[in-house]
Amino acid sequence: MLQLITSSSAAMAKSASTSTAHLVPTVCRPPPFTLIRRNTAPYQTNDREFRSVVATSPTRHSPLTPVSTPKHVRPSLQSMRSLSSPTLTPARGRPTSMRTRLIEPASQTSALHRHQSHKKSESFSARARRAPPPSAVPSPKLFSTEAAHVVEIPLPCPGGTPFSPEMVTISVKKGARIHVIADAWHLEENCHFEWQLTFSPRTVNMTSLRAELNDARTLLTITVRKVGHFDRMYA
Repeated sequence: MLQLITSSSAAMAKSASTSTAHLVPTVCRPPPFTLIRRNTAPYQTNDREFRSVVATSPTRHSPLTPVSTPKHVRPSLQSMRSLSSPTLTPARGRPTSMRTRLIEPASQTSALHRHQSHKKSESFSARARRAPPPSAVPSPKLFSTEAAHVVEIPLPCPGGTPFSPEMVTISVKKGARIHVIADAWHLEENCHFEWQLTFSPRTVNMTSLRAELNDARTLLTITVRKVGHFDRMYA
């Protein structure tokens, strides 16, 4: 019995050794053709597989593709568009602001105009109140010579006192006109007189004008030289 066991165990050990001897080359050793055929057909098949993976990768990673990024960019683009288009949208609100801005200067100018017109009306009414009736205004007298025109204006004595030289104003206007004002500013009634003298255009030299009062200050004499006469008026 012992011999049979040993023989059977020896046979089993032998068969195990033989079986292991057959399994070691197939499991532990790599196949020799893998190193030789790596750069031929298997490489192409791997390349195709790589290409197929690259081609199919967008479908697998579609949430990460740039197609979804404009969803996050669209708000910024819309904000950029809203910022770039204020030139059109505020046009609806501009007329109100422009109206308010235009109303204020218009009201100021109208108020200023009303104030000036009121002031003018007051001054005109004051002058009309202080001026005598037209029948009480003395009329000027005109004398002409070969060299000049001489105008004599009788001056009244408001309040019994003749006009002083400071109360008489003479101004030259366009169109060969002379404006004379005599005003006794210390009085309130019948103390403002005005005269308007008009000559033919291009006949007098308005730059050469002489005015004087007599000793009694009751007569104003204005001398205007004619055009074309260069003789002295003050000789």
